[in-house]
Amino acid sequence: MGCGASTGSVSEAMKLHSKIRWFNGDDSKDEKEVKINDILGMVKSMELKDKNNGNVALHIASQNGHFEIVDLLISKGCQMSPKNRGGNTRELKWLFLYSLSVGSGLFGLSCCFRFFTGG
Repeated sequence: MGCGASTGSVSEAMKLHSKIRWFNGDDSKDEKEVKINDILGMVKSMELKDKNNGNVALHIASQNGHFEIVDLLISKGCQMSPKNRGGNTRELKWLFLYSLSVGSGLFGLSCCFRFFTGG
């Protein structure tokens, strides 16, 4: 099912994807909180696809190794196996994410487990 239908504008998807893409896990706690709240405010758009490649928010977060955002999207009920135009599901993206998690400690590994198992 997922949280939020695939309705909304292309610009909404682009705004959300941009916020996720440029999220910086090294920001201060206060900066991260502001950015996470911005993303949460757009959670209804998380299933909207990029018009060019068909990626949804989960693809963007996993491609960029943003464990906190992947975890957040999972907790908000995002679709767990979305396909983009290339036919890639999050399982393929997960391999990339997992390779990044090795140096990210327990949270990265925990998030990868949730991501891979769907919860």
